[in-house]
Parts: sequence; structure tokens; C-alpha cells
Amino acid sequence: VDQQRIYPNGQSFDTPEQLDDYIKTWVTQRVGFKPGNNFGIKFYPGRYSARFGCVMGVGDITKYITNQDMDVAVLEEPEHLN
Repeated sequence: VDQQRIYPNGQSFDTPEQLDDYIKTWVTQRVGFKPGNNFGIKFYPGRYSARFGCVMGVGDITKYITNQDMDVAVLEEPEHLN
């Protein structure tokens, strides 16, 4: 239900891989940046907050970042890449 509130036309994704593909395509079309193979997206549990109009992390999101993933930017919404 949260995804349907955030993405256009009530769209939702069954897997993180589907969402990853959608975001990378959106970035390419919107800002002309084509993410390479080294552009990784990690997902963490979150819920949409109607009060704040954004996705809020649920729990400690740092446990989803491994030592190999130290160059990290945590973004709630992909348009923050603009």
C-alpha cells in the first residue's frame, strides 16, 4: 500500500530488483545519468508517513549497510538524486 502512494499510477513492486530497475530507468530518463554496474542501491524497511510526506526508516537502518558498502547516501525518495 505504501508503494502505491509514492509511485505514479498506483504502481508497486514485488521485489527489490524490480524497484532497483525502475529507479535506475527513472534516473536515466529524468536527469540523463545512466547508472553503471558499480551504482548499487540498497533498500531498508520503511513506511510512508502521510504527516511528513516521505518514507521514514523503520528500525536501525545501519544494520543493512555492510563494511564493503561504506560509501553510502541514504535517500528516502529517488528524486533526491536530482
